[in-house]
Amino acid sequence: MKRITLVVSLLLALLYPLVFSDKKKEDIKHIVFIAGNRSHGPGEHEFYAGCMLLAKALNEQSGLKVKATVLRADWPKEHKSVVASADTVVIYADHVSAHGGQWEFLDELASKGVGMVFMHYAVHPSKEIGEKYYRPWIGAAMESGFSVNPHWVADLSVIKDHEIGNGVPDQLTALDEWYYHMRFIKERDKVLDLFTAVPTRQNMNRYINMWNKNGVEGLGKPQTLMWGYERPAGGRGIGFVGGHYHEGWAIDGIRKAILNAIVWTAGMKVPANGVLSKTPTEEELNVNLDKKGRVKRIKIPDPAAWKKLPPAKIQTEREAGFKKGAGAKVRPAPAPQKKNSPSVASPEPALTGKEIQPEATPAPKAIPATGILLPADLEITTWAEGPMLARPLSMDTDHAGRIWVAERHATDTHPNGSRIVILEDKDHDGKADKSHVFIEDSALEGPLEISVFGNRVVAFNPPHLTVYTDTNENLVFEPEIDKCENLLSGFKRDRDTDRVPAIFGGPDGRWYFGHDQAGAEFKDKGGVNFVVRSPALRDEPNKPENARDLTSQTSGDGKVWVGGFAASVNPDGSGLRIVGHGFNRSVGQTMTSFGDMFQNDQSDTGSCRVTWLMEGSFLGFCSPDGRRTWQIDQRPGQPDSDAEWRQWDPGTLSAGDTYDRGSPRGMCFYENGSLPRRYAGLLASCDAERGEVFGYFPVMEKSGFKLERFSLVKSKTPDGFHPIEILVGSDGALYLATTDTLKNPPSAQEVSPTAGTIYRIAPKDFRPTPNPLPADPIKRALALLSSPAQNVRFSGIETLRTAGEKALPALRGMLGHYDGYLQARALWVLPHLGAEGKRITRSLLESSDASTRLLAFRSLRGAGEDFLGAGAQLVPGGLLRKFYSEEPSPAVRREVVLSLRDANPQQKATSVSYFLRRCSASDPAYLEACGLASEGAEELIWSRLKTLAGISLALEWPEAFTKITWRLRPSTAILDLRKRALSESLSDDARIMAVETLALSRDVEVVRTLIEIAKTKGPVGKEARRWLFHLAGTRWVDLDLVPLLKAHGIIEQEN
Repeated sequence: MKRITLVVSLLLALLYPLVFSDKKKEDIKHIVFIAGNRSHGPGEHEFYAGCMLLAKALNEQSGLKVKATVLRADWPKEHKSVVASADTVVIYADHVSAHGGQWEFLDELASKGVGMVFMHYAVHPSKEIGEKYYRPWIGAAMESGFSVNPHWVADLSVIKDHEIGNGVPDQLTALDEWYYHMRFIKERDKVLDLFTAVPTRQNMNRYINMWNKNGVEGLGKPQTLMWGYERPAGGRGIGFVGGHYHEGWAIDGIRKAILNAIVWTAGMKVPANGVLSKTPTEEELNVNLDKKGRVKRIKIPDPAAWKKLPPAKIQTEREAGFKKGAGAKVRPAPAPQKKNSPSVASPEPALTGKEIQPEATPAPKAIPATGILLPADLEITTWAEGPMLARPLSMDTDHAGRIWVAERHATDTHPNGSRIVILEDKDHDGKADKSHVFIEDSALEGPLEISVFGNRVVAFNPPHLTVYTDTNENLVFEPEIDKCENLLSGFKRDRDTDRVPAIFGGPDGRWYFGHDQAGAEFKDKGGVNFVVRSPALRDEPNKPENARDLTSQTSGDGKVWVGGFAASVNPDGSGLRIVGHGFNRSVGQTMTSFGDMFQNDQSDTGSCRVTWLMEGSFLGFCSPDGRRTWQIDQRPGQPDSDAEWRQWDPGTLSAGDTYDRGSPRGMCFYENGSLPRRYAGLLASCDAERGEVFGYFPVMEKSGFKLERFSLVKSKTPDGFHPIEILVGSDGALYLATTDTLKNPPSAQEVSPTAGTIYRIAPKDFRPTPNPLPADPIKRALALLSSPAQNVRFSGIETLRTAGEKALPALRGMLGHYDGYLQARALWVLPHLGAEGKRITRSLLESSDASTRLLAFRSLRGAGEDFLGAGAQLVPGGLLRKFYSEEPSPAVRREVVLSLRDANPQQKATSVSYFLRRCSASDPAYLEACGLASEGAEELIWSRLKTLAGISLALEWPEAFTKITWRLRPSTAILDLRKRALSESLSDDARIMAVETLALSRDVEVVRTLIEIAKTKGPVGKEARRWLFHLAGTRWVDLDLVPLLKAHGIIEQEN
């Protein structure tokens, strides 16, 4: 399976350095070391000497743009501003002696994304400080009575496939006071294990004061000795337990790993071979040492000598006392002062009260292995089932982890209509234990799709897209208090429809929704009247009323839209845009934080597709004019799967992954959360008929995406297991809704209490942990923006945009996050934060990474940047010129040329012509993007391109130009196409391509040319004759061509 890890790593490498380039001096990362006071004997706890050695390596040997400053533990007196300027703070000291009691100050730095590195005894705070500050900052802490601190010879293994391991040998040996059994955050899998080693009785050198039963039980098991953590709201932390003996800094691999970790926390890319530094000489090891009353010369260490050390004597009597409750004794670090401490409380009444500790939380029961298959590192458990819910149609989650479910009910059994229910796992044991009705309304007939955005519930129930606002946020809709608004109205309903497309919030701050092929006519709040034609259906009893009443109309945005469609709109109902059309009954649709949209669909005969949706594209279920089914236009020898989605026609997007027999339903895209890291970038698509959830890791291929399907979840008995919806929960697990039947609910009998189930898919023994949101609005927004749940993130976007420039410092911190998906979310918000935010985003258009340039362009365009007007001169020589002449990435060029679709034909013609000059015949997505951009200017663009490319002879067209002509089909090409079709010097394939291009032309003047070609012998003439009779019965039926053809002796033939 391929993932888009390259995109993430490149974005990390290029995004973070650029966003801090608003001042030249800020190109240099500031590393502030804080060295603890004198401690222990000579050669031990040499905090100042160790900091000076590492700082020298960064300043003089690394070759990196860093500035390292070393302070002592009294820094709050005179150097607080120096620490405030840090990109990373490194504390090497006894417990919390070097923190200066500045907990709120340091917490504020952490909230801004400043890195935190704690070394040796500095990883050991009090239990209270560990809970409140350390674990949120660096992911773990040493804890008295829980952790241990023996001295032992560790064979260190460094993390694989992570930049902190760059240049570090696979195995290192070192004697140190290697603490282990740290108290990690509850989301343990979110912490990187950077250095690990296995303590044994044989490599143990000394058992000292903190030795306890956890130390004994940890023998023979891998222990984490250095770890890394990425805070959900931005920023990175490192804990390193070594550093007791100063001589250890002479071990190149350990020193390199620490330097790598430090620059990583500063948001820098670690060099491929790691941070350079010189092995310190013996003289260098013996400078800057604290004066401790006696002198001990520190030597260069010999790991081979450490291997020969005898094992420590086992403290048998002491360890026997562990069973009786005797434990270690150690002086705890001082607790933080209570005054002026910010209070952090959950605003959700449902989550207040006594917290359930993990030790007391039973694991949910797994589904028997006989039923459902899924990857070995995941477990599926029942989260909710009847009678708590029945017949789920769709679902969503909120930031508190509740699941909102839309149910469909027959009116005779539920006269109050369908309903929206809220399910909650109040005791956090992994299974819902509370359910209540948010709304039950006779107007909610179904199909019903819902999404939750803060206190707004958006319900798509044709003919309306309705917003329910829970004004008092009590999780119950009360008409006399709360607000109900039909945001958009005019969506036609097909009587046998049992599903509609998903609603989701995009990273661009817009709501996305869609509809099936029943048709629609509606106005957005800006007054634009949109018309989406319904295909001309066959005479069936369940066809929509007045199915063809829109078929001759052009939409108010000047375009023709047909069939099922997807659209986006501002939350206030303004600025609506159609983003794709030509669907049948698409249900699943989702979008990544990079702005790439995916959807699924099925044809009327069962062919299914999972597709990357390019903006404005046509998917081909019906003809472009909405009048013909695919069967009418199917070519001789064309496979059904290609015909059903018109894959041989110009103006149609590639269908992506296609398969036979199925019923595609809900989709989701997993980016961050509780699953193992290998699932980042997972696209999951339900198929209700197959009883299966397909998985994909979309990979960029040229300017489109490659989708390779695999089975993520599959039932051995699909007849009773129909997955209809999947989402990423706010706890980072996957939630899967199923129903026991695909039929509409019977009108004369009760719905079975087992008609619906919600499963949770998570790592084995996963226990959810409630995380209260911060009270500070911007911190709260960053936490929401970091959520694994797509729609939960939307509230964070809105808050940060509203905050404007005030949110810029916080967004800078998130832009330094290691996770490229979180960086991307921050970048979408950045241009909305005033002039400085826009300036930073514009600078990313110059990034050397294609993914960064693409995302920056999308973000600026979404913020209203005018790339044809004043914005065209943001880059010397013109922005568009830079993209079409210099841009190496076809994906970036595709995105830029798409933005020209609505431009004035004269204004865009030259630019689109230049973009087409770089079109490859083997890149259909790029060709289609250029085709969409050419709308209304095809003739002008084709003629200019022909001149630019120096093409004069019709029989010497390059393959790419032939494809471009096929896509644009300009009238000015008819004479050249005639020459190509009639030329015996070209291959039959090239001549037939010319015939097809003529036949697909919008100009009826091609009739004469096709008749001329049809009179020739061989396959070319035969193809021309086939097209003429096909056109006579379809697009050109009003021309009454058959008598004309017969007059020319052209007789219809069997295919």
